[in-house]
Amino acid sequence: MDSRCDGMLTYESKIIFVELKERNYTNIVWIEDGDRQLRNTISVFINYHDLVEYKSKKAYIANRKKPQFQYSHKEKMQKFKNDTGFILIIQNNIKIS
Repeated sequence: MDSRCDGMLTYESKIIFVELKERNYTNIVWIEDGDRQLRNTISVFINYHDLVEYKSKKAYIANRKKPQFQYSHKEKMQKFKNDTGFILIIQNNIKIS
């Protein structure tokens, strides 16, 4: 079985996939792991569910031990959006709105 993300939230017309990390790496291995896990989970979800009902589609990689990032991940986030249709957010907390 492929590695999957930690959780999923749905409410109103919103869906959020969540991958929680707790690693204090100096590099971005935890981001690559989280990206892979989210992609696997989203792919499986799409195989069994229609995303039309969701107006907001987000995916979070959150790492409480790494609140500051050395550089921006805009390119990675844009590629994730292009590939999956979900907005990828990489930060140390998750905001539900």
